[in-house]
Amino acid sequence: MLTLGPHKRITEEEIGSHGPTDLAVWLFFQIAAGHIALPILTATFILARTVTKIPALIIVCLTWILSAVFSTLLFYVGEHTGPEPGKGLCIAQASLLGATPLMTCSAVILLAIYVWKTYDDPDLGVDMQPRTRTGKLGKIALHCSPFFILGLFVAIGVTIALKHPERVTRTQEYFYCSLDWPPFTEAVSIISTLLCIVAMGIETLDSFFVPLHSPVSC
Repeated sequence: MLTLGPHKRITEEEIGSHGPTDLAVWLFFQIAAGHIALPILTATFILARTVTKIPALIIVCLTWILSAVFSTLLFYVGEHTGPEPGKGLCIAQASLLGATPLMTCSAVILLAIYVWKTYDDPDLGVDMQPRTRTGKLGKIALHCSPFFILGLFVAIGVTIALKHPERVTRTQEYFYCSLDWPPFTEAVSIISTLLCIVAMGIETLDSFFVPLHSPVSC
């Protein structure tokens, strides 16, 4: 039986002398994109009167913003370098980041579905304007699904991490805390891949049906 010993913090020598520089560059892009550029873009989508408000696109931006926030939690509290972070904080970050791919991939599916529905072609069996309260509630639930999925898998990650706290460290990834539990990480990877395939399939159908249903000029 495999016995897990305590994890040792990766040293600068082990990751290489460029480790701190890599960390600084990584944090810069996380903050520049996820904390500045994307919030400005999202606010423009929401507040600008001349911009068409597309909920699916706004949700995609929000998931990327959350991803950047989760990735920089250690930076916020000044524990991105030095000794291992506090176990509670490390578990929180590992669980949030572990579920993030599922959130972002499901948001991309929402955007693909939106593009599909914009054709509003009866031949495609698409109803762009739900006329009942049930339809509106279903639409709200659909748009909230990335965050439901995030919450579900965060709960699973926290449960595993609390049972096996020795598996949660900053050692594996150096930039952030992660959960070393292959069944969980592999399940997230497989499901995320399937979600991406579904999104690509919808987009492929989009590209196939657009020429078929576009008006032909003589």
